[in-house]
Amino acid sequence: MAEKIGVSEATITNWKKDYPEFLASLKAGKEEPDDTVERSLYERATGYINKNAVKIFMPANAEEPVYAPYEEHVAPDVTAQIFWLKNRRPDRWREKSEIAMTVNPDDPSMMTSEQRKARIAELTQEKKD
Repeated sequence: MAEKIGVSEATITNWKKDYPEFLASLKAGKEEPDDTVERSLYERATGYINKNAVKIFMPANAEEPVYAPYEEHVAPDVTAQIFWLKNRRPDRWREKSEIAMTVNPDDPSMMTSEQRKARIAELTQEKKD
């Protein structure tokens, strides 16, 4: 947007801070397209009937094409359903991984550098004794 109106991105950012009505208008301008996409995603997820579909045929030896209106039935889309549910009901549909892990506190790879130094000092002292 900044490029289109000939200002810097910083200017746009400052306008958003300085002019609440400017920020509100930007947000309002996004609502209608977002609503349209949301409605389309819902229709794709649940399936729908397109009553305005037309098939066009050109029969052999015909002088004009034949237009055949029909109802197009679009089946529900599983990918759209998954996307919808993961975003609208994440508590039930998010992918979660649970990993059980046993940690050996004496394993050097699990120690901080300070812990490793202290453990080396202990082992060195034990060998001297």
